[in-house]
Amino acid sequence: MKQCSRCNHLNSDMANYCGSCGASLDIDIDTVSGGASCVSQKTVESRKPQDVVFQNTAFQSTAHERGKPRFSSVLKALAYVALFLAVQLAVTFAVSFVFGITAAYLYGYGSTDDVLELYYSISDYVQIGICWLVLTVLTFFFLARHKNPAVELGLTKCPVKAVLLGAVFGYFANIVLTFMISVIPWPESFFSDLSEKYDSVGAGGNLIITILSISVLTGLVEEIIFRRLVLTRLSRGFGVVFCCVFSAVIFGLVHGTPIAIFYAAVFGLFLAPICLKYDSVLPSAAAHMAFNLFGVTALMPSNPMLFFAFSVLSSALATLSYYFLMRSKPQTEIKSEYKNL
Repeated sequence: MKQCSRCNHLNSDMANYCGSCGASLDIDIDTVSGGASCVSQKTVESRKPQDVVFQNTAFQSTAHERGKPRFSSVLKALAYVALFLAVQLAVTFAVSFVFGITAAYLYGYGSTDDVLELYYSISDYVQIGICWLVLTVLTFFFLARHKNPAVELGLTKCPVKAVLLGAVFGYFANIVLTFMISVIPWPESFFSDLSEKYDSVGAGGNLIITILSISVLTGLVEEIIFRRLVLTRLSRGFGVVFCCVFSAVIFGLVHGTPIAIFYAAVFGLFLAPICLKYDSVLPSAAAHMAFNLFGVTALMPSNPMLFFAFSVLSSALATLSYYFLMRSKPQTEIKSEYKNL
């Protein structure tokens, strides 16, 4: 049995994290009787915030795993992306071909458009089911490996201020990216592809369900997959810059259409450092939720001058919120594992 040095909870020998408090079981911070501990308080306090963050929870193993093959790190990162996509495809397939065709047969919907209309009416509920299933699979996966799911998924404590700043940044970042997309000379077919991709959003007519599925759950699950799990696995073989860029590119590619790939990849480049800094998905998830919330609920000014002015103001607010978000010290800078040293 492994005893947690933070809360004294007894864990199995295979566990890497305490099942009670989530602390890493790989760090021995017990002082030798009459002697000093292996890590001094001065050493911990002298570390840069980003260095300490990379040694917390899921990033704990980064330093000694850098020697592992980089190919293995990429495969593990892509495995979680593949899981997310597989669940999405499986649920969509089941609903489309089982519920959709059955309903079409029972109610006499004969054309493809009728079946699509029926599917769109329940698409928000389908998305809720996808998110729930992904979270369930990941939770049981980590439990089976004797790990703390909350820690592995990045659902760890962080400052409330960081969550609020993340939400402000995400909301106004959507406006800025919308303006950028509007001034880039994209082919007309790209906008048609984008419109077709998101035709089903809100088609059910229930705004609360749409916000829950598209903004809250989708934002949370995508941050867990593309920021927490992908970043932590990549960090075992690559540096911070590569991890952030690679995760952003993968995040963009899964969005399918060229314009969606562009804004998702750019947004992902800003979200990855947030997740790394706070060692938690909560601030980046708040930004992602607010970003999606604007897309679901808000309307841009139709007047070109108002649109431009609104975009400039949003750029300033997004920049300020991101600056203070990255400037603030995370509560995880000095973890409680070290507080008794």
